[in-house]
Amino acid sequence: MPSTALYKVWHVCSRNSKDFYTLDLITDLLAGGESGRLYTKLVREKKLFSEINAYLTADIDPGLIILQGKLMKGIDIQYADESVNEVINDLQREKIIKVEMEKVKNKFEASTVFSNTSILNKAANLSFCELLGNPGLINNEIDLYRRVSHRMVIETLEKYFIPTNCSTINYISTRHEK
Repeated sequence: MPSTALYKVWHVCSRNSKDFYTLDLITDLLAGGESGRLYTKLVREKKLFSEINAYLTADIDPGLIILQGKLMKGIDIQYADESVNEVINDLQREKIIKVEMEKVKNKFEASTVFSNTSILNKAANLSFCELLGNPGLINNEIDLYRRVSHRMVIETLEKYFIPTNCSTINYISTRHEK
């Protein structure tokens, strides 16, 4: 049965933009599994959502950051939305712990290296880099991701995560429990 859900979407750059890797790192800081800030604060601590996720589309054209979360029964959707914004604003205001950024970067590196161990995946990744106009990118992505700094995260959050760049959909479930 459908649950009440919150969807938020921010318009972002294309895959070739210098901001892409910073945005990817931001989505991993926010929603990198159970250690991501959204899960930790809004699922585990506040118990507002049963699940929450955020991801970046990696298209040639300008993309989106999509956040989606299913609310726990009885939670006010406006309060849940404000709580999501609070987590994002905290990321902007707080000093991101060096260990937190390193963990996200290590996860990206491991996943990229593992992906390229398969000939088929490596061919697909190389083809996509060629489509982007830079086949050498397949060898540089890890370095580009590793170069993302705390300052870059703050500047990118200020650039893209603004109210006028966000569309929000509140899905209110009308199901009746028996």
